[in-house]
Amino acid sequence: MVQRALDKFGRVDALVNNAAALIRMRLVDFTEELLQLAVNGNMWTTLRCSRAVLPTMTAQHYGRIVNIGGEAWRTGTPFHTLLGGVGKGSMIGLTATIAGEVGEHGITVNCVSPSAIAVVPSDQGPGSGALNPVWNPPDVANELARIAASRAYGIPRSAHPSEIAAAVAFLASSEASFVTGQHIGVSGGRAML
Repeated sequence: MVQRALDKFGRVDALVNNAAALIRMRLVDFTEELLQLAVNGNMWTTLRCSRAVLPTMTAQHYGRIVNIGGEAWRTGTPFHTLLGGVGKGSMIGLTATIAGEVGEHGITVNCVSPSAIAVVPSDQGPGSGALNPVWNPPDVANELARIAASRAYGIPRSAHPSEIAAAVAFLASSEASFVTGQHIGVSGGRAML
């Protein structure tokens, strides 16, 4: 991936780690296979992509890494043990520790954590990342909707993907040159401070 970017553009300025295994179920319902898949999809992808891009960014004395976390680790959202707790929650610590290692090389590392994101109708086609019903059983979706409705505070809607993208774009820009090791919640107030 890094070599293809270098071949095409000559440099790599930004990496956005936005991979996830969107598996929402109770911890006791995970099979060993799904446990491994959840950790691989939520953690190893970020570690490996970051490690792959850092030598190039270090050599060019410039780079932006933006990790996508999630607010479930702060809100204790049910059915998010591996997705929110292990996967996206771990992005916070990973962000800070990598930022501490690479700041002197002109590289910033930050994390954006959304909460609920609206599914745009055009995003529901094949290969769109539409939710796998085995990983997200209908009863789980119904329970999460009930929980969300009972927590009526902040902005009373889900985020549009462009609202998350705006925070990522800022952190990936040269204007964010003095922002590193930070976590920005883009949750409409579902998690505050």
